[in-house]
Formats: sequence, structure tokens, C-alpha cells
Amino acid sequence: MMSKFGGYGFNLSHSVEYAMITYLDMWSKVNYPAEFLAACLTLGDKTKNVSYMKEARRLKLKVNLPKVGVSDAIKWNCDTNSNLYAPFVSINGVGDKVANRIAAIKNVKPVRRGFFDVQKKRKYAGIDENTINILTEIKAFDKDYVTTDNDLRLHKQHFIFER
Repeated sequence: MMSKFGGYGFNLSHSVEYAMITYLDMWSKVNYPAEFLAACLTLGDKTKNVSYMKEARRLKLKVNLPKVGVSDAIKWNCDTNSNLYAPFVSINGVGDKVANRIAAIKNVKPVRRGFFDVQKKRKYAGIDENTINILTEIKAFDKDYVTTDNDLRLHKQHFIFER
């Protein structure tokens, strides 16, 4: 008799637990959609990142390429305006160490050497020239630039959204 109840009781307790987890997930998604999708993109199955990004667009959330001074090195983050920012490790060829160095860059301002000569590229310790060129190309140093869907399509060769 104990073994029969053990088989039933085990299934019942797990079904209740799964129902509670599902309820909390849906509550989080409805009340905090940007935070929920940032967590899914960071911690979820990497093969589903493209579908998570489609879900973000369906929920009218803005998916942005990495921005210096805004994005995190390793995890997706969001702001109060429902903008999702990709991490620096999503750039092809950028590992954890380089991503942490990029994330540590603050207050990037162009260096003026003359009236017409503005040097927009700087040398950063531990960051190779190719990565700086990619960051410049995707306008990662320009905090005011708004990423468009065309930018995501145009620069997709630089990113690993699926692993």
C-alpha cells in the first residue's frame, strides 16, 4: 500500500511544484517583461535566443546592440524604458576578459586635436583593433544612437545570438 501511494504522491507533489513555477514565470513575464526576457536571454537555452528576441519585439520591447557604458559584459540587461541591451560577449571573438574590459570603459568622448580633426578611435588596453572597429561600426560608443531592426540584420555577422 505504501508503494502505491509513493508513486501517486511523488507525481502529485511534482505537478504542484511545476504549476507554481509556471505561475511565477507567467506573472514575471506579464508584470516585468523586459527583466524576464533579459533573464531568459542570459540564463535560458542559447538555441532559443532568436525566439526570445522575436518575443521581445512582439511585446514592443526594443532590442539593442551593445552600448559602451550601458551594456554588461556577460549578461543581457534592460533599462526603465523597456530597452534590452546585448552583452559584449555576444560579439564574435570577444571572450569574458575582453568583455569585462569593454564594460569598464566609461564616458567615452572623442579626442580633438584640431578644429577639423576629431579622433574617434582610441587605443584601449587589452582590446584588439578588430574589436574596436566592430564597436565603432555598430555605434557602441554613441549612447544616443537608437538601434533599428535594420542594424540587427546588417550587423548580424558580428554577433553570436545562438550558441
